[in-house]
Amino acid sequence: MQLKILSLGDEYAVSAGRYLAKTAKSDDVKIVAGFMTLSDSSLENHLKMIARDIPVYHFECNSEGSVRLNEMNDVSASKILDWFDWDYITIQQSMNKAGIPESYEPFISEITEIIRQKCPRAEIVINETWAFENDSSEPLFELFDNNTQTMADKIRTACINAAAAGNIRIVFPTGEAWSKARKESFCRLTSEDGCHASRCGEFLASALWYEILTGNDIRKNSYRLPFVESHITTRLKDIAHETAEKYSLHK
Repeated sequence: MQLKILSLGDEYAVSAGRYLAKTAKSDDVKIVAGFMTLSDSSLENHLKMIARDIPVYHFECNSEGSVRLNEMNDVSASKILDWFDWDYITIQQSMNKAGIPESYEPFISEITEIIRQKCPRAEIVINETWAFENDSSEPLFELFDNNTQTMADKIRTACINAAAAGNIRIVFPTGEAWSKARKESFCRLTSEDGCHASRCGEFLASALWYEILTGNDIRKNSYRLPFVESHITTRLKDIAHETAEKYSLHK
């Protein structure tokens, strides 16, 4: 099996797919994981850059199963969309607007229209990103009463509504998987800032994506996070599987 996946977003999108190719390699599956990013960029700003084809994107591509990526700066959207015959293209709202429903439209619908014209075979996906930790000092967290679950619920609702508006059938439930893991408190999913993903958080997202995209049971995958206790990796895989089962593309 070989899949080519492109993620449009910011540095959080890179985090979500960080271990995707490496996890796939352990199953003898080849995944080309590409990341088309613009730091802290909202969907509104992405639309401006894509529609005008301005060469501002950072493009990273990983097809060798290494966490280290090949990188290029100042690349246009059209060049990236033409780079491969992409199977899936994920879209993610910036973290400062992810939980604000009105920030998605009409921008996501117009972005998907452009993508569908350029890549008619690609399946478009919305990535429902994670909420901040309750101890986060990020100022925008105040929009959600500094409450992790409130933010998670808002992001979930915004993504579901945006998917319906943009005729997008798949939403990666990354935030839902994170909420499950947080209830058990067996590892920290964010770095010390309470916003960016830790390695455990990155792996949970990638494990979830992997099972949804391939249909392979992530629990049977041999990849283990280095320098992390094996029981933590095992439980992260369990949670990824439990979440992915409801959203499988291969039933």
